Amino acid sequence: MKEGFSEKYIPQIEKAKEKEILKKEELRQEGYKNPYATEFSKNPKLERQSYEYIKKIAEYVDENNIENMVLLDRSARNVCTGLREYWRLLQENEEREKENPHIYFINPRGFVSNEKYPTIADKRFYNRKMQYDKPEDIDLIRDEAEIDEDFKNTYARLIQDKNKPLLIYDNCVHEGESLQNVLKFFEKNGFTNIKIFVVHKKNEEFKDKFPVDYITLDKPEEIECYPFGTDNLTEKTFTRVVSLNKEKRNKKTGKLSPEIKKAYLVREVIKRLVQENYIKDLQNQNKES
Repeated sequence: MKEGFSEKYIPQIEKAKEKEILKKEELRQEGYKNPYATEFSKNPKLERQSYEYIKKIAEYVDENNIENMVLLDRSARNVCTGLREYWRLLQENEEREKENPHIYFINPRGFVSNEKYPTIADKRFYNRKMQYDKPEDIDLIRDEAEIDEDFKNTYARLIQDKNKPLLIYDNCVHEGESLQNVLKFFEKNGFTNIKIFVVHKKNEEFKDKFPVDYITLDKPEEIECYPFGTDNLTEKTFTRVVSLNKEKRNKKTGKLSPEIKKAYLVREVIKRLVQENYIKDLQNQNKES
């Protein structure tokens, strides 16, 4: 361990915890029903579990020389905060020399096409299954040609790397439909070296639809589909391959809404739990040696 490394972060971690308490209380005062930043921050055991997932993903990326990562919105977006913080700590502690992969956020709803769902009944059925997303008019669903053009304009750099190792990541897969739509699009557009990493699978059915390279299953039920919370800063849409940014401030008061405050707090909690558990591991290693 680099000299003075732990001593630098221990007081920072304690200050971060104090701030979290104050911000949770602020959310309570504003009537927010769930004062926790997210389910994974209820206790140290759950926080440790989330840290272990971040560590596994980071190790997988390095072991497989992944140069580009695609994270499926919205539940997968917060893992980016944890990965970047974990890699930063490794690099500062002189434990990692590799460069971080390029990370892209993908809106799976933007890959829903009229060709894949040709009838009104098909479109309505898909819309009903996406129960946790904001409802949208099915008339906004686009043709494949329009989606192709949107993708080329939005992810020009990623397209240039189509032959390099690419990791598509999602937190949780139920039937696998959203992930399947994205995967097939990438394959159709010439991406030849794709790996898929999923933290949690809801059932076995999706395995027949596409191969999954890595799955971790030892996840407590409390954080089943959201090991890093949910992202409340963006909104999925049929009209773009990238998610839309939500309005962060109340138009009348100019203040941040409790939902947006919680979203920022989630990211702060993730950074702190990565620091705390990384330092604990270093301290345990020193005791053993």
